[in-house]
Amino acid sequence: MAYGKIGRALENLLTNAVKHGEVGRPITVAVQELMNEIKISVHNEGKPIPVEEQSAVFEPFFRSKTVRFGKQKGWGLGLTLVQGIVEAHGGKIELVSNADYGTTFSIIFPKTP
Repeated sequence: MAYGKIGRALENLLTNAVKHGEVGRPITVAVQELMNEIKISVHNEGKPIPVEEQSAVFEPFFRSKTVRFGKQKGWGLGLTLVQGIVEAHGGKIELVSNADYGTTFSIIFPKTP
């Protein structure tokens, strides 16, 4: 499948949502048009990312304790690449994760005139 780097970033967020989401619970994707931005969010209801680890998830080779000792394998590079792609397009990435809400990664891009 041919698609750009932003498609690759979304693929990574969706793959992570499937890997780390709760089996049988929905994964949602939302697109919002804000005043001067476009926001794309991917949400799952799996185990939350511990607060003390949230600032590190975009660092190369970082893997949360819950992931390191779980069944899911990976290098810890996906979110680093997502952040790089998003920032290269003038955007930013946000993370909200807690036990009551679940986990949402949002990528936000400025609208172009």
